[in-house]
Amino acid sequence: MNEQLQLDFDKIIKTLKISEKEIQLKKSFLKKFINNGFPNKKQEDWKFLDISQIIKKNIGDLSFF
Repeated sequence: MNEQLQLDFDKIIKTLKISEKEIQLKKSFLKKFINNGFPNKKQEDWKFLDISQIIKKNIGDLSFF
């Protein structure tokens, strides 16, 4: 998979009209992505709040009827 990412990246970079500095920046971000992968729940816990647990803990059982 990493090889395919690199190949696709190289193909795309050839079609872009950007400076060498921007290319190097994009390459560094690609390398970082390959090393770290996609973010998971542990890394980005703040995005995965369980609203129902917060409501139960702080408000209690909500009933609309």
